[in-house]
Amino acid sequence: MEINADRPRHEQSVSAQLVIDLAFRSEFAPRVLSSTLGVAWVAACRRAAYVTDGPLRDDLHFAAGIAIAAAAGCVITALNGEPLHLADGAVISANEDVHRSVLKHLSPHIDRLR
Repeated sequence: MEINADRPRHEQSVSAQLVIDLAFRSEFAPRVLSSTLGVAWVAACRRAAYVTDGPLRDDLHFAAGIAIAAAAGCVITALNGEPLHLADGAVISANEDVHRSVLKHLSPHIDRLR
């Protein structure tokens, strides 16, 4: 599992909270990594998922990786499970089971920010 803990810089980071979440760590082995390699590894089924915070609209750093992941059949949503273009952040998962699990772990952290 790859996590981008560098975004957003001026707000509380939901993805960074996953790194210290013991329940999440018991299921996944999170590593902090940038988008370029992390998303490509998910697309190649070398990692289970990639999580990042913040708005992605007009963010060219993620455009190619998301396109590659989509072409590989990865499950891609915003952090809250909505379509990527409707909310902030991204969860890019190798399959539906992993995606459901990641969203389950994200939910309490997102709820705290509301």
